[in-house]
Amino acid sequence: MLILLSPAKTQKLSNKKRNTTSPIFLETAKKIQQDLQKKSTDTLQGLWKVSDKKFTKSMTYLQNFGKQTSAAIDTYTGTVFSQFQLESYSEKHIEYLKKHIAILSALYGYLRAFDSISLYRLDLMMPYIFQEKKLRDFWKPKIKDVIEKNPSNEILLLCSKEFQDLLPTQVEGKKIIEVQFFQITQDGKRKSMSVYTKQARGMMADFCIKNMITKSADLKNFHESGYMFLSDQSDETHFVFEKTL
Repeated sequence: MLILLSPAKTQKLSNKKRNTTSPIFLETAKKIQQDLQKKSTDTLQGLWKVSDKKFTKSMTYLQNFGKQTSAAIDTYTGTVFSQFQLESYSEKHIEYLKKHIAILSALYGYLRAFDSISLYRLDLMMPYIFQEKKLRDFWKPKIKDVIEKNPSNEILLLCSKEFQDLLPTQVEGKKIIEVQFFQITQDGKRKSMSVYTKQARGMMADFCIKNMITKSADLKNFHESGYMFLSDQSDETHFVFEKTL
């Protein structure tokens, strides 16, 4: 089973010593950054639409691209990635990470967990055109090719809708599984709240790593943080989980 995650906007270089690999599309990422480096500050501000403080930080990322790197799994520090218990993973868990976890990225396209990356600011929602295409359209065929070549016959989508749109709706010989997480609030309302959903995606990925999950059927045993699998609302390619807050 291949597990696909979204990247995180919050990033921090790590000093952990890892046996890192080079991203599959590193040369393409370099070309994108080189193109962005040619843009005026006004154009970049229009793309990033961030505060002056974040703009300065983003410019530093852009200017220093490639000078310092760390493993993707350590560099992304958002809600999903904070659920990983990296320090507790054994060697076999690390091997599982290498084989089964991938991260989709607006800059790098497709990342393996231990690919080395630089800090950057770029997402699919930005009005940026590269080689006469929106990033979503640029990356789609490249990611499709990587997915088709992956030996896994099941793909678990623990990424946001934004990044799910990079994927084909069907891949021959592979089952694509979407997961929805719902929360029942104290007043009895059923919602899918962003922060809880991000946490749940990270917890499910961590659950897969710790239990070496290779079949989607075993995801039904995911009960972390009180989530329960709802069989009456699920099917072979759409799993629904729910918990009461």
